[in-house]
Amino acid sequence: MILWLLNKLFATGDVYEDVSEELPYEIGERVGGGTFGSVYVATRDEKKVAAKVLLKRVIIDEDRNIQLPRRASSLREEVAISQELGGKHHCVGYEGYHETPDRLYVYYELITGGTLADRLETAHFHARRWAAQLLDAVAWCHTKGISHRDIKPENILMTRVENGGNRGWRKLHKDDEADCDVRLCDWGSARRRGSSVNEAEITGFWSAPEVLSGRCSDDMSADNWSAGLVVLAMAAGRPSEADVRELHRGGLAGAEHFRARVLKVQPLTHDARAREVVAELLDPDPAARLAAGAALEFEFVRGFVA
Repeated sequence: MILWLLNKLFATGDVYEDVSEELPYEIGERVGGGTFGSVYVATRDEKKVAAKVLLKRVIIDEDRNIQLPRRASSLREEVAISQELGGKHHCVGYEGYHETPDRLYVYYELITGGTLADRLETAHFHARRWAAQLLDAVAWCHTKGISHRDIKPENILMTRVENGGNRGWRKLHKDDEADCDVRLCDWGSARRRGSSVNEAEITGFWSAPEVLSGRCSDDMSADNWSAGLVVLAMAAGRPSEADVRELHRGGLAGAEHFRARVLKVQPLTHDARAREVVAELLDPDPAARLAAGAALEFEFVRGFVA
């Protein structure tokens, strides 16, 4: 009775006019998930794609937490942004959508190498190329007037070259890293400049200081911070919580001063080229912070975008 009433009040309703129970792909193994949906491998004949499944109805999970669906306008915007950005400048490719009465399925190219979160321990071997590709993706989003708003290693996919066809999703082996590229994914939090969509800000370890303080007025500048922190993690490994607090207070210079004078430990990175671009991306002042497109001119990443 309670669930019925909640769905009467909060269910999304139809997002598009073409609603059908018959799915174009067979849904298989679950390979990921995030704030707004779960991702599965989907198959039709010999073709495999990634299917992001977005609920349109209220559910009560196994921990008895009530999960409300997103508004129809928000789901339509995610699809539109996926279509506009997908398949270009190291953004994951878009393959279409299908809507049933209870779910919206958004299909993407299947990227089979896991995520950057699985690769941070060895990412420094390929940091210059991967950082350039990430910054290229972020710059592409911003050129189109779109901010991602949730840039983090879990939303950066790793490609792989498959011998004998696409065999589905599996984690990338370290010996294959030299042949792989990165793809930015997950547009569930993305927002156009001037958009009236009022979704909550995504906050966490990779967020800019102004986002965490609730004073963010420039989503694109906040994206640049998050991208800079990911680039630092690629070059030098994931920073600690204490490092990030000091980055928020005084940028890279402040964090390095704290590590040297207080912690008596090594700097975050010894690579002067990485320090140069990361310091500009991690400026605590959003107005002074380097943009992703301008960052591509720095020596650390220059010439690495394919």
